[in-house]
Amino acid sequence: MKNLTLSFILLFALIGFTAPTAIGQEDEQPTTYLMVDYMKISDGRFADYETLEGIWKKIHKARIEAEMSEGWYFFRVAAPRGANAEYDYVTINRFAGEAQLAAAFEGDSFIPEGAEKLLNEKEKAMLSKTGEIRDIVKSEVWQAVDVAFAEDFLEAKVQVFNFFNIKDGYTRAEHQKMERDIWLPVHKARVDAGAMKGWASLTMVMPYGTEQAYQDATIDIYKDMNQFLSPHKVPDFFEKVHPGKDANALIERIFEVTEIVRGEVRMRLDHIE
Repeated sequence: MKNLTLSFILLFALIGFTAPTAIGQEDEQPTTYLMVDYMKISDGRFADYETLEGIWKKIHKARIEAEMSEGWYFFRVAAPRGANAEYDYVTINRFAGEAQLAAAFEGDSFIPEGAEKLLNEKEKAMLSKTGEIRDIVKSEVWQAVDVAFAEDFLEAKVQVFNFFNIKDGYTRAEHQKMERDIWLPVHKARVDAGAMKGWASLTMVMPYGTEQAYQDATIDIYKDMNQFLSPHKVPDFFEKVHPGKDANALIERIFEVTEIVRGEVRMRLDHIE
């Protein structure tokens, strides 16, 4: 049975993880939480759905201005895709600290007071059809652990989301330490060299338990598909940041602790900061 004492549970794990820290950032920051909603589109109404999210964007902007959240991001899933895919789009709401996240669950309404005035009658009618156009397949809350971002990473179009399962006998803390010690310097070097736009490691807060197929994740961020598909030359960066160390041995050690459940490619369609 997996060690659950460090699992992302609202009652226990929020105590045990540090706020995300960019390389060179020393000031303590509030913990970053990501509320991720996975959307399946009804009857091929993809154009309607993207129009609908354009309307919801106004609501999210009002939420950010009211300090109810910190950011909103909208992605189309590029792979896997198709009729048998579990979901077609992903939306993410970003929160700073536990109080802001808690308010998203406990608030009387997701829509801030007065936000309906931002919409015309046609937009309100479209908003009322949200449940007809898409289903929320599932929702998750993730916590950021470590990040390395280029200054312009928000303009990047491609995110590769890697889902990890922690193997029996190991903990999330062991996996996250390996990501921090081994991969974070490598990706920081890649960002500095212009080979990618950013990288982050995450751990899941909710839901939790032994039935969850994954517990941790990393996100690789690229300017566009061309940068993502270009040769990554990762061994060269390994040699640069881990001189004299056996890269294969380091990677093998990571996969003693964890396994990649799935790698998912997402295209950013829109965002608000």
